[in-house]
Amino acid sequence: MELPPPQNERGPLTHHQIFSDEKSLKALFDVIVNPVIIIDRVGRIQAVNPATHQVFGYRDYEIIGQNVNVLMPEPYRSEHDEYLQNYFNTGKAKIIGVGRDVVALRKNGEEFPINLAISRMDRVDGTFFVGVVTDISLQKKSEQDLKNSEAKVEALFDVIVNPVIIIDRTGRIQAVNPATRQVFGYTDDELLGQNVRVLMPEPYRSEHDGYLQNYFNTGKGKIIGVGRDVVALRKNGEEFPINLAISRMDQESGTFFVGVVTDISSHIKLQRELRVAHAQALESQQEAEAANQSKTLFLANMSHEIRTPMNAVLGYAQVLQRNESISTAGQKQLQAMIRSGEHLLFLINDILDLSKIESGKMDLNVATFDLSLLVKDVLHILKPRFQKKQLEYELNYFTDKIFDVQGDEGKLRQSLINLLGNAIKFTDRGKIVLEVRNPKPEHFLFLVKDTGCGLAPDELAVVFETFAQTEEGRKRGGAGLGLSITKRQIALMGGQLAAQSRAGEGSTFYFSLKLPRPSGEKKVNYKSERITAIRGGISKRILVADDNSTNCEILVTLLTPVGFDVAVVSGGKDVLSELQTSQFDLLLIDQAMPDQTGISTIEMVRKSFSREAFPIILLSASVLESDVESAYRAGCDYFLPKPFNVEELLHSMGTLLDLEYDKISLEATEIHEKDVQVERLDISDEWVSSMIAFSESGNIDDIEEMVEAFEPTDQESKNFKHFLEDRIAEADTITLVRFLKKLKTTLPGS
Repeated sequence: MELPPPQNERGPLTHHQIFSDEKSLKALFDVIVNPVIIIDRVGRIQAVNPATHQVFGYRDYEIIGQNVNVLMPEPYRSEHDEYLQNYFNTGKAKIIGVGRDVVALRKNGEEFPINLAISRMDRVDGTFFVGVVTDISLQKKSEQDLKNSEAKVEALFDVIVNPVIIIDRTGRIQAVNPATRQVFGYTDDELLGQNVRVLMPEPYRSEHDGYLQNYFNTGKGKIIGVGRDVVALRKNGEEFPINLAISRMDQESGTFFVGVVTDISSHIKLQRELRVAHAQALESQQEAEAANQSKTLFLANMSHEIRTPMNAVLGYAQVLQRNESISTAGQKQLQAMIRSGEHLLFLINDILDLSKIESGKMDLNVATFDLSLLVKDVLHILKPRFQKKQLEYELNYFTDKIFDVQGDEGKLRQSLINLLGNAIKFTDRGKIVLEVRNPKPEHFLFLVKDTGCGLAPDELAVVFETFAQTEEGRKRGGAGLGLSITKRQIALMGGQLAAQSRAGEGSTFYFSLKLPRPSGEKKVNYKSERITAIRGGISKRILVADDNSTNCEILVTLLTPVGFDVAVVSGGKDVLSELQTSQFDLLLIDQAMPDQTGISTIEMVRKSFSREAFPIILLSASVLESDVESAYRAGCDYFLPKPFNVEELLHSMGTLLDLEYDKISLEATEIHEKDVQVERLDISDEWVSSMIAFSESGNIDDIEEMVEAFEPTDQESKNFKHFLEDRIAEADTITLVRFLKKLKTTLPGS
């Protein structure tokens, strides 16, 4: 709908009538969005509209009457009055009646680009000039951005390391970058205007124009928008493989195609080399797997060869332990022998785990164990090394009671042995302390402190790195692996090994572990009790199958006094014939027998007799997981690795046969030097002097004979004898001499 034209009582108004009055002109002047400035013939500002205030920042009273050059920066300001004067003198004007891009100046001193259009206005009261200002800052910025963008594109085009070729719709080359010249060997003049097929060998050259025409006819392009491996041609006639990616570019001047070329000669060569390397690696892998299999078999055989004689050593040691005629000192020596043998078994298991360690896959073997016993065992194992270097050692432990926890006993034991062994290695005098704290439930802090050579700050920073060795470490030997392996083992258990040390003052290595208390039924501690007999006088018949007469003798000697009736056969095939003529309650079968393996024997027996007829325990010097799994699949009820612990064997037999045993406790309180009140002992000077002489000469037999003959009369003398027996058991003559000399000073007449 059109609005009717303005009118008064005499009809519609003309344009001249509308704007003939000052009020109408003022309204128009005020609403114009561009700054409008009116000046007189000498350049003084006569009027400005509100937009001028907004753009230039001046108020009316600040600008009216001022020379318009106040809105101009140099050199426009100095030249403006001359322009006006020249205009009135010659009638020639550069920008009157036209627009011109110039620079203006805001009140705050900021210069900005404007388009200035000026018209002349002659009135009865004089000549004036009306200037309309357009702020073109955004336009200029856009123009500059465009120039910058074009410059960047041009610079990018020049620095791209891949050849870039632009062709028109007929295939003629329109532009190339410097990389094109380097790769293809042509100059710009030789390429520009040529058909791009000059860079192609046959058959690509003959087919190229057909591809282009087909693309424009059908809109289908084989390589438009994708990359494709093709062959290109250098100026020297050499063909070479490339990856070609093409994109379409539509502009006002026409349609163009941009091709980006990647020389893949080295890539193709690398692929060939990789195929050869892969084949070689596959061959090497097969050789390594074969070698690894050989290594595994070797380690398994070595484990078997070590465990078999160890079974005899530890077996007879356990037989002797049950001999009541053995002295207390002798019993403790046997216990030390067994303890050391058990540690050797841990080391053998570590050797069998070698393949896992090499591949970075070490597993945790979580079980319930007595932490109190473990830390004492560790010190007992290392006592000969302490004694050899004449070092004092001390155990600070948070309790003197059995303290069962759950964790990897083997890795914790080995970690403590490594740390204590390291402390012994770097300590020549003074004392080494193993401290175990229990700061909160299930959390334990282990500390190994020494008074050795210590570490400098730079040595401490790398002490846990693989193959890292200090200067002192190189002198004392070693590969620099112990601490790094220990750190990994402790990390696997959920702890973190750290150290504090000062050169010349010793070191403290420490770590914390979470070891939860066992829930449910308490695990049997085989080392804290000894089974003596089947309760109720019951007798059970046992068939032992083993070709090794020593093993058979150990089993018969251990089982018969407890109440078992033991029969022995020397091979797997004899088992079946024995079962057909006699009745047995349980079978003990050895894995390694000459006629057939223990597992094969179990399979044979289970085919002839039901599982309920009797349980079977397999004794094996091979502890590979595959052997254990095979044993249980064959019908074994309990797998017992050799060397075996007699208490574990008896407990497993008791469980399978539902037996109860009579037992005696083996727990004994260890007596330390501080527990012996020497001033209360009633001992002759002659007796002490003889003991000192025997101790200094290392004559353990005579020392043991004197201690056995000593008859305690009260608790103090009992503690004294117990302490001496412990020292004899450990062959600790150094502590013994020091203690006896201290005792001698307390005797009357000393």
